[in-house]
Amino acid sequence: MSNISVIIPTIPPRHSTLLRAIKSVMDQTLPPTAIIIESDLNKEGAAITRQRALEKVTTDYYLPLDDDDTLKPNAIELLLNTLHNTESDYVYGHYD
Repeated sequence: MSNISVIIPTIPPRHSTLLRAIKSVMDQTLPPTAIIIESDLNKEGAAITRQRALEKVTTDYYLPLDDDDTLKPNAIELLLNTLHNTESDYVYGHYD
């Protein structure tokens, strides 16, 4: 088990890019424990929407992903390996 959640804030007009982002998460070599998608239906902004998603995380780690970005297929595996191998408190990667 990966023990990581991917959180994705989104807005309704970005349905097609959200689907692409979700596909990139589903195609991971190490799948996440959860994908948390939080929609901003009241135009509150990305920060508030991201925070609502973060409050739903029950895993030890989380990976934020914007709805118009994608992950490389080995991103979660690489980030968790780096985290554990370096005993770091925080690691992050680049997105497409």
